Amino acid sequence: MTAADPIAFGSLADTELAALPWQSRERAVASSVLLRKAQDCLERGDWAQTCVYGWGAAEEITKAVAGNWQDYGVVAERWQDLRALVNALSITDPNVIATLEHWKSDYRKLGGESSRQALDDRLAAVGWDWDHFLAGGFSAATNLLEAFQENRATEFTVKHDLKRTARFVSQMRGWLRQPCPPEGFRQFHHGETRASPLIRNHRTTGTT
Repeated sequence: MTAADPIAFGSLADTELAALPWQSRERAVASSVLLRKAQDCLERGDWAQTCVYGWGAAEEITKAVAGNWQDYGVVAERWQDLRALVNALSITDPNVIATLEHWKSDYRKLGGESSRQALDDRLAAVGWDWDHFLAGGFSAATNLLEAFQENRATEFTVKHDLKRTARFVSQMRGWLRQPCPPEGFRQFHHGETRASPLIRNHRTTGTT
């Protein structure tokens, strides 16, 4: 890790790890190990292996969160499950909800994809940062996976996506500290009817 291009790895306390189901605990530890390996490979200029380890770190931490919440119907059997979990967490954040409402309003006014840059400019003006959006971090990790699979990993893209992936891993570690999903969480799968139960009042009752 260099001072000019820092990657925040973060950590969970031993007591926090011990409180997790054993599979989630093992996956959380594996995620940290893989992220370290990704950084080592990045410093050696091994872009392909950086992609492999970077994606692995994101996959393991997401599955760790899913395993910790499996009693609430959260699943992680496929890549689509992981994406659905991350998307569900993204839209339960009150700050994200408010920003997305702003996004939808401006998107309609600006007229679709042809005005995406203008939309991005407006969102930037209100403090929106795509790199800090949880789903954006998962997309970066997916970019690493696809770059490896398609043999198109380059220094610039791998460095950028690993940095975003590391931030994503750190954010997901924060969710590991929560014993159940946030209120309003629903792991919906696009184009499917399967979804986890809608979580209500977990802060006071701990029930769905």
